[in-house]
Amino acid sequence: MVKLKVYPDEALVYLEGIDNNKIRRVLAANWHVDENGFVRAQSVLWLFCWAKTGMGKQETAEEAQAVFDAIFPFAYNFMESRVEHEWARQKRYATGNIERDLEDKLAK
Repeated sequence: MVKLKVYPDEALVYLEGIDNNKIRRVLAANWHVDENGFVRAQSVLWLFCWAKTGMGKQETAEEAQAVFDAIFPFAYNFMESRVEHEWARQKRYATGNIERDLEDKLAK
């Protein structure tokens, strides 16, 4: 799991501030953080995918990148240099534990 660099409530405010109705609609289903600020790998990948494509909207992608940088202990550009977008797309909805897989990619 990835530890947020901000409080969970603060991260949620950042996420809710992204000006995109779809991201707000699916936020509860895709954003999984515990009370100690640890985020599941799937949630990290979910936001990464939004930051990568913005679902076709450059403004949304840029906002998601800024949120990514604000809430995680590593920057979007770092993640992009380590994690292939196609892999993230495949794993963001995985039902199993993929924490180690993401850790391995980030450690390269």
